[in-house]
Amino acid sequence: MERQNRPAATTLIACIGLPRSTYHTGKDRYGKPNDHNGKIPRDWWLADWEKQAIVDFHDAHPLEGYRRLTYMMMDGDIVAASLATVFRVLSEARRMGKCSLSNLVSPAFPKWEGTLLTVAQRSLTGVATMFEWQGIRLRSENGETIVVNRVFLFYLTICASSWFTQSFGEERPSAEPSVAMLLQKFKDYSGAELVFDRNDLPEGRYHDVLKPLSDSRKKLAAEICNEEARMYPPGYFGEVGLKAVGIFEACVSKSTSDRSRPYDSQLGGYRFFGIYNGVNAIAAAFYSEGQLALTFHHEVFHHVDSTVDGETGSWNLSTDDAFYQAAISGLRPYASPPIANLDLSAIRERCIGFTLQDSVSEYAAKNSREDQAETARHIMSMLPSSLVQIIDQPELAGSQRIIHVLGEYEKSVPDGPGLDWFVDVALDRARRDVQSETVEQLLIRLRAYADGGASGFEGVAEDPQGARDTLKKVVRLKPETVPPNVEVELVELASDITSALLQQRIRPDASNTRFRIWGSEDSQGVNRTLRRDVVQFAADAKRLKLISSIHLPASDKLVEHLKRSHLHNLRQIAAYFVFIDANWTMTPGTHDVFESTKKSILQCFQGSDVDLIDKLHTMDFRELADPNTNIDPL
Repeated sequence: MERQNRPAATTLIACIGLPRSTYHTGKDRYGKPNDHNGKIPRDWWLADWEKQAIVDFHDAHPLEGYRRLTYMMMDGDIVAASLATVFRVLSEARRMGKCSLSNLVSPAFPKWEGTLLTVAQRSLTGVATMFEWQGIRLRSENGETIVVNRVFLFYLTICASSWFTQSFGEERPSAEPSVAMLLQKFKDYSGAELVFDRNDLPEGRYHDVLKPLSDSRKKLAAEICNEEARMYPPGYFGEVGLKAVGIFEACVSKSTSDRSRPYDSQLGGYRFFGIYNGVNAIAAAFYSEGQLALTFHHEVFHHVDSTVDGETGSWNLSTDDAFYQAAISGLRPYASPPIANLDLSAIRERCIGFTLQDSVSEYAAKNSREDQAETARHIMSMLPSSLVQIIDQPELAGSQRIIHVLGEYEKSVPDGPGLDWFVDVALDRARRDVQSETVEQLLIRLRAYADGGASGFEGVAEDPQGARDTLKKVVRLKPETVPPNVEVELVELASDITSALLQQRIRPDASNTRFRIWGSEDSQGVNRTLRRDVVQFAADAKRLKLISSIHLPASDKLVEHLKRSHLHNLRQIAAYFVFIDANWTMTPGTHDVFESTKKSILQCFQGSDVDLIDKLHTMDFRELADPNTNIDPL
């Protein structure tokens, strides 16, 4: 009877206004633990800082695809994640898809709510007063300054142009370069052929299968290779003897002793990334954008490593191995090379904040040659951070690897790309003029630079780097192209310009006892700009020696002229040393730089006057600088 008087559940929940679904959900959960219904965190999930690191790395390299970013982050020990994970993180952060930079020119541009539009709204009302290559500082009327990456400004310009075109006129189709144009561009700049057919490669040892690229991927491959080739000076591949670069869909060998190589049943062999034929060509597979760029530099370095002063030979591959192992083991480490203070500060702003502690990858353990090639591709993909770490932490095995590899590029050809070139590349100021000049045109420029005027260096005062670039072109002149009647003038002008470059930098007074010092000391008491200047004096002397050895006619008079020129420059550097040592505390490292420059200049002396050279070796800087010291090269 009591059960019959109990109201039904439907009547009760109707009276209290409770939804029936809520009632039944509560009934089903009655007596159970009150657990959440969300996903349970797993150990392999990315942490928040890892997601932020991926986004930050993308923002620092906005033109790189997510595939290349993935491998770059692995190489830099920043974040290890799969391609799909990186793509998902970037998509969630509105860095991919419709909100990516590549789609800002589309009609979806008004929907963009990120950094670019904010910057545009804040900066277009102000005045751009300061430009930098890394970023552009836009200063508004109220004095507020914001820094915009140059890529953002580039796309902002495109967007503005697109908006004006849609509003005030018809859009003009842009002419995109064809594959043939990109191949010719690569040859004109690098001096090597870019090919996609195995038959176009020079004879040599390659993989069993070099699968051709599809037509749709040839253009992208050519664009990547053109961009990566600009890491090297114009014509460098031709000078070093690299004739061809082949890009293929896959590189496959039917057999291998390398157990780490994956076997591809569809291709019928083991997949490789690339190969150097041991003579004059490389072949690389195009599996992804980032991988192609890294493989490109890896294989190019194998050829660089086998070339010294423009002469390629397989024996060169192992001649430096002992020095390399002694350096990375700490037995005979390299000294930290000098970079000017202002340049170093600018490069620091471009770093992504990681350091190469040891070797780049497990593959580097195969042998010293592969170790160096892996280091080379790391340098080319992480150039700013590589340069900074050899200054801040030269004792690291990774830093010693970087210093050695940079030296290999410089030794590969006469007057090869040294540290200054890579500093210029890192700061986006490298001169990449590919136009050739005749001997007559070079003579006109040399005469202008050699015109010292009242100061003795007015010709080079405004453009010292231009003077050095012109002298480098003289080094690369073929002797048979220089008429006999201009050989003497060519060498004399080079000698005068070399002395003027020294005078322009140190600025001696009338008494030759006071000089101008560039740069300032850092927290460790080191003036890196000063060290860089002194090293540059040695490089100038070596370049003059190269020019004279290539173009010097049989003239005892000219030989004595060069000897006097080197001796005068050496005594000027000695006086410069004495002035610095008398007014500041000179660090042992700076003293070693001066001593190294002295030895380099003495090695430039030509002739058989061994007694004079031995005498100069035994004299210290104070004796050399003393005007009363009688040093007569005759």
